[in-house]
Amino acid sequence: MAALAAVVVLASLAAAPAVAAQGSKGATPGAAAQGPGGRMAHLPRADPAKRMWWNREQVAARLALSEEQRKAMDERFTTCIEQRREHTARYAQLRKAMGEALVAGDWKTAEARAQAADAELAAASSLETALVVEVMKVLSDSQRHQLVDAYPRLLQRPWLVGGFRGR
Repeated sequence: MAALAAVVVLASLAAAPAVAAQGSKGATPGAAAQGPGGRMAHLPRADPAKRMWWNREQVAARLALSEEQRKAMDERFTTCIEQRREHTARYAQLRKAMGEALVAGDWKTAEARAQAADAELAAASSLETALVVEVMKVLSDSQRHQLVDAYPRLLQRPWLVGGFRGR
């Protein structure tokens, strides 16, 4: 199931540039103004860490997060995103190479590329779990308990797809 979720994540990442290139052609009214991410489209695309729950003023105030804590979480998030982009790019290259090998009838190469692509997919998928652990390490005991009490589904939800929408 986790592999399927990772495939969906990577497929959506791969499709995003194509969807963005289409613009508002055939889109519902207002979709072009919202852009990718819907409600969060007004935030700068250059810094996706600003979209994370710890950078929402209400959550930061509720947990009494310090600027140092938020900066540490941003750094962990940025590292995770950079690594995920690298794995995603390698995955795409390997899938392309696998396709070329399949067309050429080179089964041994195709199988090797498929296994390598699967490994990149697994590595990209595991980054989110590692991010959750690393971010939670930044919080104090009381902050962790307050977070889970206030937002009980946060630890079960994906952090890198769709964002955090509260309870």
